[in-house]
Amino acid sequence: SIFVANYRDRLFPETPILYASADRRLLPPGALEKNAAYIGQVYEIPGMLEDKLQIAPATKNIAVVVGATPLEHIWQEVFQKAAEPLANRINFTYYSDLPFDQMLQRVAKLPTNSYIFVLLLLRDASGVTHNADEALQRLHQVANAPINSIFDHQLGLGIVGGRLYQSERVGKEAAEVAVRILHGEPASSFPPRVIERLPPRYDWRELQRWKINEKLLPPGSTI
Repeated sequence: SIFVANYRDRLFPETPILYASADRRLLPPGALEKNAAYIGQVYEIPGMLEDKLQIAPATKNIAVVVGATPLEHIWQEVFQKAAEPLANRINFTYYSDLPFDQMLQRVAKLPTNSYIFVLLLLRDASGVTHNADEALQRLHQVANAPINSIFDHQLGLGIVGGRLYQSERVGKEAAEVAVRILHGEPASSFPPRVIERLPPRYDWRELQRWKINEKLLPPGSTI
């Protein structure tokens, strides 16, 4: 999305553009001008950290699983900035310089009071491309600490849960807009659409596995 926004005048000067899933804040100024539409979400890292610490207040270490592509470097920087207020009480470790096999070894031997956050894994430091959901399941098989991530479809793949983002809804609504654009409607006729996070939801099996007290869950949570 960032590449298209920066080079569309050179590469696609007359082509309607539909930005889907990208965080609105990462698009450069003017990206939605001149026949462009947007459907996505604003990923609030502080809220993700808050979800973790509410149900695991004794957390002292957070291991962040993140890959090595330029996009993943951007998200690591965003995460690091959001985590700065917690730096005096939590040790953050980033796995962007590791091949996936070493990530698996690390998450199997984390110290007590650790948490794992799967931020984004497209390609690891050894150049191997990964399916993020399959990687999450492999991490879950060996991890000795609870795991969280970002999207609602990952509930059931090994994450504990929280206020998750609606990946499937973004895809569905983007597809509907794309069809209308292909039928001749100008992309600029669609106002930018930001899909909100879901209310908190949790996987009962993970709460049991990690002995997380249900009384610590946010009000209105679904298990």
